[in-house]
Amino acid sequence: MNCVPNGESSDQYVLLNLKHDFSIIGFTETWFNDNSNLLIHLNNYTLIDSHRSTNKGGGVCLFIRNDLPFTKRGDLSTFDSSAESLFVEVKSPRMKHNIIVGILYRPPNGALSDLSDYMDQTLLAIANEKKECFSLGDFNINTLSEKSSGFMNNVLSHGFSQTITKPTCITNNSTTLIDNILTNTSMSDQYTEIANGVLVTDISDHFPIFIKRHLVTNRPISRNGCSSYKHFSPQNIANFNDNISNADWQHVLNENDTSMAYDKFCETFTDIHNSSFPYQKQTKSKYKNGKSPWITSGIFKSKKKKKPIQALYQEHNSCEQI
Repeated sequence: MNCVPNGESSDQYVLLNLKHDFSIIGFTETWFNDNSNLLIHLNNYTLIDSHRSTNKGGGVCLFIRNDLPFTKRGDLSTFDSSAESLFVEVKSPRMKHNIIVGILYRPPNGALSDLSDYMDQTLLAIANEKKECFSLGDFNINTLSEKSSGFMNNVLSHGFSQTITKPTCITNNSTTLIDNILTNTSMSDQYTEIANGVLVTDISDHFPIFIKRHLVTNRPISRNGCSSYKHFSPQNIANFNDNISNADWQHVLNENDTSMAYDKFCETFTDIHNSSFPYQKQTKSKYKNGKSPWITSGIFKSKKKKKPIQALYQEHNSCEQI
């Protein structure tokens, strides 16, 4: 959320959070100083921020819910004339892997080439760690404009995509999408529920944006520990190509609103993808069960006899007891 006020009380920020119960809240253009941490407080949240030490303006901060352990990622963060960012790595008790969350503000006069270089290095580093990431903020790049294609191509090349497709800043003279949330999370995974969008409010000259991620709790788990995977076989790929070619895209072409057309396209594309590449069960390795073709019944019996003998040897450290 951009903090530049629009004549409303800051208490409305708190009310907005209480209504939606976010785990992490990010703000840009905070205008904080060295004493702000002593004055700004949100119940049940820990505040971390990065602010300018000389001139006013800018600054970013994150409010992280107290039940979420986190560490600062200074190696991913930056603070200069082209970008002001703050990254953390969050450990969730319900997740096997940590999640990286970042907040970024690009000043309007910041060099776009420098921002692209920074984003290229940062997203590449995150991609190499193979960790889920959500990078949110005010990029001051209107992704509704064709001029943003270079920046977005760079983002897409690292497996990230934008999750906000509606305008976030509307004035009497312009309608722009300059606030966004970039993520490498799959938006079409049937075991992950993603809700994202724009909150229409007048507490700032930018609409707040959000994303909520939930793991589906009723994900089927086989009793024998089998997992599920998508099978990209040549036949499935051929079916996908045929389904894409034969799909009726008229409802997308007839839509005058580009954002609505994009949403309809994504919905149709995702449905075709999921139906063409259904999840399949992955059984345990035959080798782990001792049933590989090169293991005969005799070898398997000898293997079973060996275990208790080995245990006796390790217990007495001698062959006399065997």
